[in-house]
Amino acid sequence: MAVANNTKNIDVKGFCTPDWIAENTAQDAFIISDCEGYEDVLFRHSTVSRLKSATLIIETHDCFAPGVCERLRKVFGGTHTVRKFNEESPRLLTNRRLDFLLESEVRLAIQEVRPPQTWLLCLPNTGPNKEIQNFGRK
Repeated sequence: MAVANNTKNIDVKGFCTPDWIAENTAQDAFIISDCEGYEDVLFRHSTVSRLKSATLIIETHDCFAPGVCERLRKVFGGTHTVRKFNEESPRLLTNRRLDFLLESEVRLAIQEVRPPQTWLLCLPNTGPNKEIQNFGRK
């Protein structure tokens, strides 16, 4: 995606700690987090103080860390406008011919088998990124 958009200032990390975020996150950063429950450890009050001007998309995993979605909404609520997005229905994904299966088998074969998913969009209340506050509003 970075290559397609000719973006040079991107840094993809496979793993980080709350201390790494606190020490290395630049002002006005954009963070996408999908870490299967580790978000409950990663985004603590000490980390959030460094992320006041950051825009974040965090996939929350209440199935691994019960209550994490609401905890993160509260943690970021003082510095960000937090919007919650849910995906309740199974996603059906394929472009393959499956006409050898029964219709009920096709639905099972192409369903991404995950529990319902929730994302938090955390838009900063300060800094240049606050200009996107109306994102996602109708």
